[in-house]
Amino acid sequence: MTCGLRVVIQNEQGELVVTTAKRILASNFEEAEAIAVRYWLHIVRRFGYQNVVLQSDASNMINNVTSYVPGFSTLCLIIEDIQQDGKLFNSIVFVHVRRAGNSVAHSLARWNLVFNSEHICIGSFT
Repeated sequence: MTCGLRVVIQNEQGELVVTTAKRILASNFEEAEAIAVRYWLHIVRRFGYQNVVLQSDASNMINNVTSYVPGFSTLCLIIEDIQQDGKLFNSIVFVHVRRAGNSVAHSLARWNLVFNSEHICIGSFT
C-alpha cells in the first residue's frame, strides 16, 4: 500500500521550523508508522538537531520503540534501525500525543505527492 509520511519539526516555542512529506510503500499501517519514525530521525539529523522529542499519535509505535523485543520481521528490523539511529543523538525522547495534538502533521495530508518524492518546507507552510 502507498502511504504518505508527514514530519513536523518545531522549536521549543512550538513554532514550525521544518515540515516534510513523502510518499512510500509499506505492507501495513504499523510498518508505515515505523517508517515514518525512521524518516523523522533522518530529517532531524539532516538539519543538525541533537536534543529531540518525537511526538506521535501512534501509541503502538511509541511502545514498540521504547520496549522493543528483537525479531526478524520487516517491522522489527525497522525498529532496530530506529533504536540504532536514536543513539546518534545527545538526547531523544519518544512521546505519545492524542491525534488532536498532531494536527499540523495531519494538515500536511493536503500536499499532493508523487510516489517516492519528498517535499521539504522550511518555516511556515501555510
